[in-house]
Amino acid sequence: NIHFTGFVSDTERDWLFTKAKAYVFPSLMEGFGLPPLEAMAYGTPVVSSNASCMPEILGDAAEYFDPLDVGDMAQAIDRVLTDSTLRQSMIKKGHQQVKKYSWRRMAEQTHAIYMKALRQSRDEVR
Repeated sequence: NIHFTGFVSDTERDWLFTKAKAYVFPSLMEGFGLPPLEAMAYGTPVVSSNASCMPEILGDAAEYFDPLDVGDMAQAIDRVLTDSTLRQSMIKKGHQQVKKYSWRRMAEQTHAIYMKALRQSRDEVR
């Protein structure tokens, strides 16, 4: 069954992600693409458009399709729903992929960038 939900509360979202057999993300343009990472955090395999930044964000943890080709999308969804080995691999890879985007890691990387900039500006003053 396919569900087009519209807006859902956080509680409903949590329930949907835990019950979903796959999360399909057919976006043509994204600035980042947080919803597929949320799905991965819940252990939901992601079937995503190969457009924009999605392959960079999701890495090899998602099954991709051309968003302008409905047949390609259907085949990608079918692969995830029918191949249990692929599903389990995607769930495992998804959990690993999400770890790359933790708040702690982002804060540490941002701090490191600021410290590098500060050191460089101090060196220029000397």
